[in-house]
Amino acid sequence: GFEINLFVQRRDLNRGRSPQGRVYRKMERYCAEHPGTLCFSRPLYAGESSIPDEIEYGVLLPDGPTLWVEVFGNSVETTTR
Repeated sequence: GFEINLFVQRRDLNRGRSPQGRVYRKMERYCAEHPGTLCFSRPLYAGESSIPDEIEYGVLLPDGPTLWVEVFGNSVETTTR
């Protein structure tokens, strides 16, 4: 009965090696540098694949509050090299 919250993510996105990946890593760094920041990651699936087509990532900023949300392509077709 362990619930594991894992999903497949493109390497260039996860490691910050693409334009989208640099934004993704910037958002992750913000959360790491500001402990207690509310953030979420939501995989978005198309069809029956177990690999998300897109990943929505959001960070709640303390200024008002502002919700910083980005949607990142995660399918093989969106890979940029």
